[in-house]
Amino acid sequence: MLSFSAIHILLVIIAFICGLYSIREYRYTYKRLTAMIYILAAASLLVCIEVLSTIFRHASEHLPDIHPPKTKYSFNVCYILAWVVFVQLLGSSFAFFFCSKKRKGTFDEATEEEALANLPVDLGRF
Repeated sequence: MLSFSAIHILLVIIAFICGLYSIREYRYTYKRLTAMIYILAAASLLVCIEVLSTIFRHASEHLPDIHPPKTKYSFNVCYILAWVVFVQLLGSSFAFFFCSKKRKGTFDEATEEEALANLPVDLGRF
């Protein structure tokens, strides 16, 4: 559980940094890459949620004396919060996907840097 959580936290930090960078840069590929990293972060969170559910199920079946008798305990808040964050990560990835249109020649550039970033690139030989 700890390793999945560490991977998830690392992916969320990377996605946040890439999101800030893709807002600053004009290329659509950065936005699509950021959306994919957000999807990976959502997938890692889904793995964490599933592992947490399995741990709860295993503890209730095989460890009945883990809590003292007549003790009330609940994991509902963290479980619901994890699902809310999962939906937010998916929403962020879809927002980056929908905002990453190719804009070559479809609008007037505000700066010269933006105009240079939107010039077509020829990668082939003549």
